Formats: sequence, structure tokens, C-alpha cells
Amino acid sequence: MTCPRLKTNLIGIVRIFFLPILLIAETAVAQSSITGVVVGENNNPVTHANVLLLQSKDSSLVKGILSADDGSFVFQNVPAGEYLVESSSTGFKQAYSNPFTITENGSTNVGKMILSQSFSEMNSVIVVAKKPLYEQKQDRLVINVQNSITAAGNSALDVLERSPGVTIDRQIGSIAIKGKEGVAIMINGKINYMPASAAIEMLQGMNSGDIEKIELITVPPSKVDAEGQAGYINIVLKSSDRYGTNGSVSGTIGYGNGPVAAATVSLNHRQGKINVYGNLSYSRVEKPLPIYLHSKFVSDGNILENFFATDRNEITANFNGRIGIDYQYSNKTVFGILISGYDNHYTQSENNDVLMLKNSKTDTTAKQHNSELNHWQNIGVNLNMQHDFSQNSKLTVNLDYIYYRNNQPFTYHSSFYDNEGKFVYDEHKMSTKQTPISFWIAAVDYSKKFGQKFLLEFGFKSTVAHFYNDLGVLRLKQGAWIEDSALTAQYTMNENYTAGYVSSDYTISKDTKAKLGLRYEYTNSNLGNTTVKNIVDKHYANLFPVISLSHAFNENNGLTLSYNMRIARPTFNNLAPYIYYVNENTVVTGNQTLQPSIANTIAVDYSFRKYILSVSFTDESNGIAIFQPTIDAASKKVILRPENIDQRLASIMITAPIDVNEWWTMQYNVMGVWQEVTAGADASKNAYMNVNLNATETFKLRKNISFELSGMWQSKRYEGIYLQKGYGSLNVGIRKKLAGTGGTFTLSAVNLLVTMDKIWNADYPERNLVTDFHVNFNQRTYSLTYSRNFGNNKLRDKRERATGAEDEKGRVQ
Repeated sequence: MTCPRLKTNLIGIVRIFFLPILLIAETAVAQSSITGVVVGENNNPVTHANVLLLQSKDSSLVKGILSADDGSFVFQNVPAGEYLVESSSTGFKQAYSNPFTITENGSTNVGKMILSQSFSEMNSVIVVAKKPLYEQKQDRLVINVQNSITAAGNSALDVLERSPGVTIDRQIGSIAIKGKEGVAIMINGKINYMPASAAIEMLQGMNSGDIEKIELITVPPSKVDAEGQAGYINIVLKSSDRYGTNGSVSGTIGYGNGPVAAATVSLNHRQGKINVYGNLSYSRVEKPLPIYLHSKFVSDGNILENFFATDRNEITANFNGRIGIDYQYSNKTVFGILISGYDNHYTQSENNDVLMLKNSKTDTTAKQHNSELNHWQNIGVNLNMQHDFSQNSKLTVNLDYIYYRNNQPFTYHSSFYDNEGKFVYDEHKMSTKQTPISFWIAAVDYSKKFGQKFLLEFGFKSTVAHFYNDLGVLRLKQGAWIEDSALTAQYTMNENYTAGYVSSDYTISKDTKAKLGLRYEYTNSNLGNTTVKNIVDKHYANLFPVISLSHAFNENNGLTLSYNMRIARPTFNNLAPYIYYVNENTVVTGNQTLQPSIANTIAVDYSFRKYILSVSFTDESNGIAIFQPTIDAASKKVILRPENIDQRLASIMITAPIDVNEWWTMQYNVMGVWQEVTAGADASKNAYMNVNLNATETFKLRKNISFELSGMWQSKRYEGIYLQKGYGSLNVGIRKKLAGTGGTFTLSAVNLLVTMDKIWNADYPERNLVTDFHVNFNQRTYSLTYSRNFGNNKLRDKRERATGAEDEKGRVQ
């Protein structure tokens, strides 16, 4: 399917499905309606102001609503009579319209309701409410990052790694929620379409000072793509919602076996109909990365063992920025453009020692010096239009273009010695990798609220993706670099998928709400190279239902039941049969036989006051497990590649916040996961129970000083056929709020006990497979952070916007 055809189809869809709806909606607004707009003295709209419709004869209340994001309001289906309108908002004096008369099927526009500021009231109001560290909502768990002292100065990846129910595997580039792999990353509600390995690096480079909150969305609505079996992690960056010019700055310095530095600045300017906003952040982390590998297998009747140890030093530097403009064309229509991007520059240099044994005796040793550059660049452009037909219905159109480019050259130099330590020969290799990736996305969404009980949403989306991978391997022979034709290739992957959805929220009663959704997706996927055009050529369609029912028994007790179906499609690197050398005896490659994974999940969430109990069960077929080991006895190498596995998971999680007194609060999260994995050529089963603990204790030492002690522990768990050993972290932090608007200083220390080492074992002698892997990604790190806000902080004005690319950025890997 070509881009022009998709564009033509999209225009046709809009004409057929949306124009009648727009005409009907406009007609409905014109019947028995009272309209107007609430503004301040400077003519700026006042968002979410109280608007009351009163009987003019005695001022008795008829209806009450809130003004929309643009300050507008609409009373519909009003009986004939004499009325007046009252408007009010915190920090303003009340305003009244003149009395008016409305006839049957008539309409009246009361014009502008101008609110004047009440400065004495504003100055007397002191906001003391503080959001809890964790908030459970109907479909997600919200982590309010800014309320965690030990999060200051750390990366987004560090914060995620210590979050309840989240498991990070930095080596294979995967993130799991409640034991389930296949998580899609969202930034401000926009899906991140980069490879998982690049997403890990981006999150490692993202300063926690940029983050307002993290949402763990385990029951995604039908509006978003069905990609990601475990759901979504939405990272909400800080944004200013004030009039005038305002913003924030933050800077961090630290050390963790290498220097750590980060800085971020955000600005927002709102004047009249234009809102300009943006932020820019930079981080740099330098640290050692010790790695140990061991493998053992039988070949030609001999027992062969390989031992590998590396002394690696790595540097990650990351720039991340965005700038956006919203233009309020009218009271009902907003146009916007958002440009975002990042530059992630990773370099490493390593010295390796290799020992190869034959029948427990030294056969060969090797000294290696390798270096790598892994440079990811990205830019994305979003064009957005939102039109509100009334307070209860709106249309949103998004057009997105997203471009990535990866440059990853690697040089290898190995010197080999015999069993007596005598030099035998040198080997020089070099690999190159250029990968440009592009996405075109178009999405149309419409929502309509019928009364106060029923919300209907539906929409269409089309995505066209193009991946290209130019991989080269060269060997130095007699002073000249010679291309290895067996390992050099250019791969192209073209993929497009079209989706339509319908979703509804229905308030059955005061205490009972239902959410129903159905999404249809059709996918075309083709992978080929210069010699073979159709290595992979797949076409498939799926229906994805989402059902959620919640009931509040009383103000302290609530229950939510949910079911959803998700998919994980094989990504570019999963499928492409490339070669990447970890060392001389271990290589990484793709698997062109991979099938899409389908996961069905049932969940029950019960809340009692602030306490939460969550139970879920997932049945996943053809799950995609990354870096699964096999032994190639002919080449005497360990081959790591993705494999399809089947697994079942049952989890139970308890969240318990405890307020001991006014200066001491505690937050505990305990999760248990039962996991059964079916994998390997013999379809053998492995079952295991693992536990995840997460705890935070916060103490207010003085009026402006607070102290936090936090920790987490993840017990043994399976990752495919690997059994990963337990790991954990203990962290402390102290925060000092300076007088006036002087900001805050935060001193933190993470991984104090150096217990975050990751160790994987695959012990299957019956399959001729014994291997283990040990790496320390996290150092003990101390950091000092200063942050402050500046500018006008009196008036709110913020447009909640979503782009059409909420769902594609996890599809590249």
C-alpha cells in the first residue's frame, strides 16, 4: 500500500464518516442553547470556571457546568423561561450576566463573562495538599516523581527501575510490568517508536527533573494501538499551565565511579490566543561497566568452556528538546504544531580477557581491545487540530512525521595465544551499521458526550513505516580491509497498518461505571534484502477488545474488573538476520521465523481507602523473548537471538500507604508473580514464583527539610529460558527548600549497598547448553540537584492535547 493511496483513503474516510456527524452535532447545538465565554480582565479565557444557570426571578439554581479549556460554555435543552448566568473561579470575583428570556428551540449568547481578580483572596490562599507518591486509577498506577526525594538527580530509567511492579533488563533492552514483557513507552501520551535498546538509552539520558509523573497503564483504551502486551508506560514531562511567561530550571552534579551531570530548562509563554512552550535538557554519565560471560558445551566429544571478562568504560551524552505552539483560532478551534527530538551519543572502550578450555585444560587465551559508537538521532513533527462543536463533543486531527537515524560502528582487535602463553596471531575486524527509520501517521478522533452518563469515542488511524539497515563487516588482511560478503547485507522493511476503533464510557449509576472498546488493526509487513525480496511477507488482521467495570461500594471501598487483548509484532532487529559480535565466541542475530505475540489479560483491582489490592492473569502465546542462547557446536559459538515462547503469568500486588503522624509517612508495595514459561525445541516448561518489594519512608525533619529512605528488591525470575538472580537497591535523600522563591537543594545517594548487579543463568546440560552472564549497570552514585520555578504563577491555562502518534515508537527495535 503506497502513501498516496493511504492519503486518498483517509480523505474518503473523513468525508464518509465525519461530515454527517459534524452537521448533526452543529444542528444539535443550535437547539434550546445558552452559550458564552468566561474571560479575565486581560481577555484571556478562564479554564474550568464555575458557570451557573439561575432563574432570574429568585436566583434558584437550574444547572451548573464548568467552562471548557478555551473558556466557552454551553447549556443545552433549556426550557423556555427567564434566566441569568453566574460565573466564578478561585482568585476572581463573581460575575453575572443581564437577565434574558429564552423561547422554545431558541438560543441566546450572553457574550463574555468578565471575571476581575480578587487579589486579597488569592494572597490568602495557601495550597497545602500534596499528591501521594502512588495513585491508583481505573486503568493505571500513577507515580508522582516530583514527590520522591531520592528520584532527584537520577535518570528516568533509574526511577522506573525502582517503581512498583516494573522490571528493567538493560542488557537485552526490555521492560516488564507485573512480570509481563512487551511494554510500549509513551512521552506525554505520544508513543515512542524507537528500538527498545535505543529507548533504554534515551531513558538513561533523561533527567528525572524533567518528569512530572509516570503512568503505568495496564488496561490501555481502544483509542491507542494494541501494541505492547503489558501495556504502556507514559512519562509525563513537566509543563507550565500559567499565563504570562514562566518556567523552571534544574541542574545536577554527581559521581558514581565516574562523573554525572544533568541540566534542564523549560519555558512557557501565554499571551492572548498564542501559547508557546518548550524545554531542553542535557545529561552526561560516565561509568565503568564490568561484564563477565561463561559458556560450556560439548563439541566432537570434547568439553569446551569459554570465560570472558571485560573492563569497559562507557560515556552517554543526551540532548532532548521540544518546542510547540498552540493558536486559539476561535473559541472552538485550536491549531498546534509540536517539534521534538533528541540526540543520544554513546561511546565505549573495553579491554577483554578471554580464556578457552578444552576438557578443563587451557587451550587458547586472547586479549581484545574493542570500541563502539552508538549514535541515535531523532526528530518528530506533529500538526494538530482540535475543534469543539460544544462542551460535549470534539474532533481531533493529527498528522505526524517521525524520523530516526542510527550510526553504530564497532572495531575489534584480538591477539591470540596458545596454551603456553605464546603469541599466535592478531585479528582485526570492523563492523558498520547505518539505520534510517521513518514513520508517517494520520489519525482522526471524534468524541461525543451524551448527557452526564455516556461518552462515545471513535476514530481511524493509518501508519506507514520504512526501515533500512546497511550492515557491513570487514576484516584486515595483508594491510587492506576486505569485506566479509557472508555477513554484509542491506535489509529493507516496509510496514503499514490501518486501524479503527470505537470506545464508550457509561455511568450506569452514581457508583458504577463501565468502559467498553473494540479496536481493529490490519497489518502488512515485508522484509527483504538486495538478493531476496521477500524474506518475510506477512498480512494479518486482529480484533482487540477492552472491557472495564468499576463499582464504588461506599466512599472507602471500590472494585474494578477488566479484560484486554494485546499484540506484539516482531520488530526490525528481531527479524533481520544480521550479525553483531559481543566477543569472539558470542554473537547476536535476528530470527526471521518469529511470529506476532498475542496476550489476553484479566485483572481485578480492589481499593480500601488508600490501600490497593491488584490481581491479574495473562495467557501469552508466541511471546517474543530477546537474546535467547543456543550453542552452535560447528562454529563453537554462543548464538543469541529472539525466540517465540509461550507463558502464563499470575500476579498479586498490594500497595499500602501509611501516615504514621504528620512528620512520618510510609509507602509499601509488595508484588508476587507466578510464571510458567514454555520454550525450546523440546517445549519444556519452567515454573517459578518471584517477589518484588518496593518501600519508601519520608520524614519531615523541619519546616523546610525532609528526608527519604527508599529501597526495592526483585527476587529470581525467568526471562525466556534464562533464570535471572535477585537484585535490589537502597537509596537515601535529603531535600532543603530555600526561603521565598529560592528553589530547592536535594542531596541523594542511590544503590548504597551495590546490590543492583544483574546475573542470568541458563543451565540445561541435557540440551548441551550451559551459560551465565554477569553485568553491573548501576554504580553507587551521589548527586546534588538544584531546581526552581520562575515567572507568573497566578492563572491557569492549559490545553490537554494528544497526538496521532501515541502508539508507534516501540515498533522499530
